[in-house]
Amino acid sequence: MNVALIYDELTKRCVGNYVAAALRELGVPFTHFWTREAYAIPDTFDLYFRVDEGIYEYDIPSYLRPSAYWPLDTHLKYPYKKITKIAARYDVVFCPQKSDVENLKRVCRRVRWIPVGCDPRIHNRVDVKEEYDVGFVGTDGGVPRKFYLQEIRERYPHSFIGMIDHTRMNEVYSRSKIGFQYIRSYFTNKSVITQRLFEIAACGAMILTNHGEEDALAQLGFIDRKNMVVYHNAHELFHSITYYLTHDEERRRIADAGHRLVMQEHTYVRRVAEMLGYIDKHISKQ
Repeated sequence: MNVALIYDELTKRCVGNYVAAALRELGVPFTHFWTREAYAIPDTFDLYFRVDEGIYEYDIPSYLRPSAYWPLDTHLKYPYKKITKIAARYDVVFCPQKSDVENLKRVCRRVRWIPVGCDPRIHNRVDVKEEYDVGFVGTDGGVPRKFYLQEIRERYPHSFIGMIDHTRMNEVYSRSKIGFQYIRSYFTNKSVITQRLFEIAACGAMILTNHGEEDALAQLGFIDRKNMVVYHNAHELFHSITYYLTHDEERRRIADAGHRLVMQEHTYVRRVAEMLGYIDKHISKQ
Protein backbone atom coordinates (compact mmCIF):
# COMPACT_ATOMS: atom_id res chain seq x y z
CA MET A 1 0.00 0.00 0.00
CA ASN A 2 1.35 3.39 -1.02
CA VAL A 3 -0.20 6.19 1.04
CA ALA A 4 -0.70 9.89 0.41
CA LEU A 5 -0.53 11.26 3.97
CA ILE A 6 -2.15 14.68 4.13
CA TYR A 7 -1.66 16.94 7.13
CA ASP A 8 -0.35 20.39 8.04
CA GLU A 9 2.87 20.33 10.01
CA LEU A 10 2.12 23.40 12.07
CA THR A 11 4.23 22.06 14.95
CA LYS A 12 6.68 19.19 15.28
CA ARG A 13 4.40 17.57 17.87
CA CYS A 14 1.42 17.35 15.51
CA VAL A 15 -0.31 13.99 15.24
CA GLY A 16 0.45 13.86 11.52
CA ASN A 17 4.14 13.54 12.36
CA TYR A 18 3.37 10.70 14.77
CA VAL A 19 1.35 8.94 12.06
CA ALA A 20 4.23 9.40 9.62
CA ALA A 21 6.64 7.85 12.11
CA ALA A 22 4.25 4.94 12.65
CA LEU A 23 3.99 4.32 8.90
CA ARG A 24 7.79 4.22 8.69
CA GLU A 25 7.96 1.73 11.54
CA LEU A 26 5.31 -0.42 9.88
CA GLY A 27 7.21 -0.30 6.59
CA VAL A 28 4.36 1.38 4.71
CA PRO A 29 5.56 3.75 1.95
CA PHE A 30 3.98 7.20 1.99
CA THR A 31 4.36 10.75 0.71
CA HIS A 32 3.49 13.72 2.88
CA PHE A 33 1.35 16.53 1.45
CA TRP A 34 0.00 19.69 3.09
CA THR A 35 -3.74 20.30 2.71
CA ARG A 36 -3.07 23.36 0.54
CA GLU A 37 -1.37 20.98 -1.92
CA ALA A 38 -4.37 18.66 -2.14
CA TYR A 39 -5.34 19.45 -5.73
CA ALA A 40 -1.79 18.70 -6.88
CA ILE A 41 -1.79 15.19 -5.39
CA PRO A 42 -1.63 12.58 -8.17
CA ASP A 43 -4.29 9.86 -8.36
CA THR A 44 -1.69 7.09 -8.21
CA PHE A 45 -1.82 6.29 -4.50
CA ASP A 46 -3.56 3.31 -2.89
CA LEU A 47 -4.91 5.45 -0.05
CA TYR A 48 -5.46 9.15 0.65
CA PHE A 49 -5.28 9.60 4.43
CA ARG A 50 -5.96 13.01 5.95
CA VAL A 51 -5.06 13.80 9.57
CA ASP A 52 -6.76 17.01 10.67
CA GLU A 53 -5.84 19.22 13.62
CA GLY A 54 -7.91 22.28 12.79
CA ILE A 55 -7.18 23.47 9.25
CA TYR A 56 -10.42 23.60 7.25
CA GLU A 57 -9.58 26.04 4.46
CA TYR A 58 -8.56 23.24 2.11
CA ASP A 59 -9.62 19.65 1.53
CA ILE A 60 -8.75 16.82 -0.83
CA PRO A 61 -10.76 16.54 -4.08
CA SER A 62 -13.48 13.89 -4.20
CA TYR A 63 -11.85 11.93 -7.05
CA LEU A 64 -8.94 10.88 -4.83
CA ARG A 65 -10.14 7.50 -3.55
CA PRO A 66 -10.15 5.53 -1.37
CA SER A 67 -9.92 8.19 1.30
CA ALA A 68 -9.74 8.21 5.09
CA TYR A 69 -10.14 11.11 7.51
CA TRP A 70 -8.97 11.35 11.14
CA PRO A 71 -10.26 14.67 12.58
CA LEU A 72 -8.97 15.26 16.09
CA ASP A 73 -11.22 18.06 17.40
CA THR A 74 -14.71 16.55 17.20
CA HIS A 75 -15.30 17.54 20.85
CA LEU A 76 -15.08 21.28 20.08
CA LYS A 77 -18.02 23.33 18.78
CA TYR A 78 -16.48 25.28 15.87
CA PRO A 79 -14.27 22.44 14.56
CA TYR A 80 -17.16 19.96 14.80
CA LYS A 81 -19.29 22.07 12.43
CA LYS A 82 -16.46 22.20 9.92
CA ILE A 83 -15.70 18.50 10.32
CA THR A 84 -19.27 17.42 9.58
CA LYS A 85 -19.21 19.36 6.30
CA ILE A 86 -15.94 17.71 5.27
CA ALA A 87 -16.41 14.20 6.62
CA ALA A 88 -19.14 13.09 4.20
CA ARG A 89 -16.64 13.16 1.32
CA TYR A 90 -14.52 10.37 2.78
CA ASP A 91 -14.86 6.60 2.52
CA VAL A 92 -14.16 6.22 6.23
CA VAL A 93 -13.87 8.62 9.16
CA PHE A 94 -11.88 7.62 12.23
CA CYS A 95 -13.35 9.47 15.22
CA PRO A 96 -11.12 10.06 18.29
CA GLN A 97 -14.03 10.39 20.73
CA LYS A 98 -16.39 7.47 21.22
CA SER A 99 -19.22 9.82 22.24
CA ASP A 100 -19.05 11.57 18.85
CA VAL A 101 -19.27 8.44 16.69
CA GLU A 102 -23.06 8.31 16.51
CA ASN A 103 -23.28 11.99 15.59
CA LEU A 104 -20.82 11.57 12.73
CA LYS A 105 -22.69 8.52 11.45
CA ARG A 106 -25.49 10.89 10.45
CA VAL A 107 -23.30 12.38 7.74
CA CYS A 108 -20.69 9.68 7.00
CA ARG A 109 -20.85 6.31 5.34
CA ARG A 110 -18.41 4.62 7.71
CA VAL A 111 -17.27 5.83 11.13
CA ARG A 112 -14.96 3.95 13.47
CA TRP A 113 -13.72 4.97 16.91
CA ILE A 114 -9.92 5.36 16.94
CA PRO A 115 -8.54 7.41 19.84
CA VAL A 116 -5.18 9.15 19.80
CA GLY A 117 -2.15 7.63 21.52
CA CYS A 118 1.53 8.12 22.28
CA ASP A 119 4.82 7.87 20.41
CA PRO A 120 7.36 5.99 22.58
CA ARG A 121 10.23 7.62 20.67
CA ILE A 122 9.26 10.87 22.38
CA HIS A 123 6.84 9.92 25.15
CA ASN A 124 8.86 7.63 27.37
CA ARG A 125 10.04 7.26 30.92
CA VAL A 126 13.40 8.86 31.73
CA ASP A 127 15.53 7.68 34.65
CA VAL A 128 15.42 10.88 36.70
CA LYS A 129 14.49 11.84 40.23
CA GLU A 130 10.86 12.70 40.99
CA GLU A 131 11.09 16.37 41.88
CA TYR A 132 7.74 17.82 40.79
CA ASP A 133 4.60 17.19 42.81
CA VAL A 134 2.35 17.85 39.81
CA GLY A 135 3.25 18.10 36.14
CA PHE A 136 1.23 19.74 33.38
CA VAL A 137 2.57 20.59 29.94
CA GLY A 138 0.28 22.99 28.12
CA THR A 139 -1.47 26.33 28.36
CA ASP A 140 -3.70 27.39 31.24
CA GLY A 141 -6.73 27.34 28.93
CA GLY A 142 -10.14 28.59 29.98
CA VAL A 143 -12.38 28.24 33.01
CA PRO A 144 -12.17 26.22 35.18
CA ARG A 145 -8.82 24.70 34.13
CA LYS A 146 -6.86 27.92 34.60
CA PHE A 147 -8.28 28.25 38.13
CA TYR A 148 -7.33 24.66 38.95
CA LEU A 149 -3.82 25.23 37.64
CA GLN A 150 -3.38 28.44 39.59
CA GLU A 151 -4.55 26.70 42.76
CA ILE A 152 -2.11 23.86 42.10
CA ARG A 153 0.71 26.39 41.72
CA GLU A 154 -0.17 27.93 45.08
CA ARG A 155 -0.81 24.71 47.02
CA TYR A 156 1.97 22.63 45.49
CA PRO A 157 4.76 25.05 44.55
CA HIS A 158 7.17 22.23 43.66
CA SER A 159 5.28 21.58 40.44
CA PHE A 160 5.85 22.17 36.73
CA ILE A 161 3.00 23.92 34.92
CA GLY A 162 3.63 25.49 31.54
CA MET A 163 4.97 24.96 28.06
CA ILE A 164 8.12 23.13 27.01
CA ASP A 165 9.46 21.75 23.75
CA HIS A 166 7.71 18.48 22.92
CA THR A 167 11.03 16.62 22.86
CA ARG A 168 11.48 17.46 26.56
CA MET A 169 7.95 16.61 27.66
CA ASN A 170 9.16 13.22 28.86
CA GLU A 171 11.59 14.92 31.25
CA VAL A 172 8.77 16.89 32.87
CA TYR A 173 6.38 13.98 33.34
CA SER A 174 9.17 11.58 34.37
CA ARG A 175 10.13 14.07 37.08
CA SER A 176 6.46 14.46 38.12
CA LYS A 177 4.72 12.35 40.71
CA ILE A 178 1.30 13.23 39.30
CA GLY A 179 0.30 14.28 35.80
CA PHE A 180 -2.74 16.58 35.80
CA GLN A 181 -5.43 16.71 33.13
CA TYR A 182 -8.58 18.76 32.79
CA ILE A 183 -10.39 18.86 29.47
CA ARG A 184 -14.04 18.65 28.52
CA SER A 185 -16.25 18.25 25.49
CA TYR A 186 -18.32 21.22 24.40
CA PHE A 187 -21.24 18.84 23.83
CA THR A 188 -21.21 16.65 26.96
CA ASN A 189 -19.34 18.91 29.42
CA LYS A 190 -17.34 15.81 30.38
CA SER A 191 -13.73 14.82 29.97
CA VAL A 192 -12.56 13.50 26.61
CA ILE A 193 -9.70 11.23 25.65
CA THR A 194 -6.73 13.32 24.55
CA GLN A 195 -3.03 12.88 23.82
CA ARG A 196 -2.10 14.22 27.26
CA LEU A 197 -3.66 11.19 28.95
CA PHE A 198 -1.38 8.81 27.05
CA GLU A 199 1.67 11.09 27.24
CA ILE A 200 1.49 11.32 31.04
CA ALA A 201 1.30 7.56 31.48
CA ALA A 202 3.97 6.85 28.85
CA CYS A 203 6.40 9.07 30.75
CA GLY A 204 5.71 7.37 34.07
CA ALA A 205 3.61 9.86 36.06
CA MET A 206 0.31 8.92 37.66
CA ILE A 207 -2.66 10.17 35.61
CA LEU A 208 -5.10 12.41 37.47
CA THR A 209 -7.98 13.37 35.17
CA ASN A 210 -11.47 14.78 35.42
CA HIS A 211 -14.39 12.40 35.00
CA GLY A 212 -15.94 11.79 31.62
CA GLU A 213 -16.06 8.88 29.24
CA GLU A 214 -15.38 6.21 31.86
CA ASP A 215 -17.00 3.54 29.66
CA ALA A 216 -14.70 4.46 26.77
CA LEU A 217 -11.70 4.58 29.07
CA ALA A 218 -12.64 1.16 30.45
CA GLN A 219 -12.72 -0.24 26.91
CA LEU A 220 -9.16 1.03 26.53
CA GLY A 221 -8.17 -0.67 29.78
CA PHE A 222 -8.14 2.42 32.03
CA ILE A 223 -9.66 1.77 35.45
CA ASP A 224 -9.96 4.34 38.24
CA ARG A 225 -7.52 3.67 41.11
CA LYS A 226 -5.91 0.83 39.15
CA ASN A 227 -3.92 2.60 36.44
CA MET A 228 -5.29 6.15 36.66
CA VAL A 229 -7.20 8.35 39.11
CA VAL A 230 -10.42 10.23 38.33
CA TYR A 231 -11.74 13.31 40.15
CA HIS A 232 -15.26 14.72 39.85
CA ASN A 233 -14.87 18.17 41.38
CA ALA A 234 -12.34 20.58 42.89
CA HIS A 235 -12.57 18.98 46.34
CA GLU A 236 -11.74 15.55 44.95
CA LEU A 237 -8.96 17.00 42.81
CA PHE A 238 -7.01 18.52 45.69
CA HIS A 239 -7.82 15.68 48.07
CA SER A 240 -6.42 13.23 45.52
CA ILE A 241 -3.25 15.24 44.95
CA THR A 242 -2.55 15.48 48.67
CA TYR A 243 -3.40 11.83 49.27
CA TYR A 244 -1.19 10.41 46.54
CA LEU A 245 1.71 12.72 47.36
CA THR A 246 1.73 11.14 50.83
CA HIS A 247 1.14 7.55 49.68
CA ASP A 248 4.12 6.93 47.44
CA GLU A 249 3.81 3.17 47.11
CA GLU A 250 0.16 3.31 46.05
CA ARG A 251 0.81 6.17 43.63
CA ARG A 252 3.76 4.40 42.00
CA ARG A 253 1.76 1.21 41.63
CA ILE A 254 -0.97 3.09 39.74
CA ALA A 255 1.59 4.99 37.65
CA ASP A 256 3.47 1.80 36.73
CA ALA A 257 0.25 0.07 35.72
CA GLY A 258 -0.72 3.03 33.51
CA HIS A 259 2.72 3.07 31.93
CA ARG A 260 2.59 -0.63 31.06
CA LEU A 261 -0.90 -0.33 29.59
CA VAL A 262 -0.06 2.63 27.36
CA MET A 263 3.21 1.22 26.09
CA GLN A 264 1.60 -2.11 25.25
CA GLU A 265 -1.74 -1.00 23.83
CA HIS A 266 -1.86 2.69 22.98
CA THR A 267 0.99 3.67 20.69
CA TYR A 268 0.50 5.37 17.34
CA VAL A 269 1.95 2.31 15.64
CA ARG A 270 -0.94 0.26 16.99
CA ARG A 271 -3.46 2.97 16.05
CA VAL A 272 -2.18 3.23 12.47
CA ALA A 273 -2.01 -0.54 12.08
CA GLU A 274 -5.64 -0.78 13.22
CA MET A 275 -6.77 1.89 10.77
CA LEU A 276 -4.91 0.34 7.85
CA GLY A 277 -6.32 -3.07 8.74
CA TYR A 278 -9.85 -1.68 8.73
CA ILE A 279 -9.29 0.05 5.39
CA ASP A 280 -7.83 -3.09 3.85
CA LYS A 281 -10.82 -5.15 5.02
CA HIS A 282 -13.71 -2.77 4.34
CA ILE A 283 -12.65 -0.32 1.62
CA SER A 284 -11.53 -1.20 -1.86
CA LYS A 285 -9.95 0.95 -4.56
CA GLN A 286 -12.70 2.98 -6.21
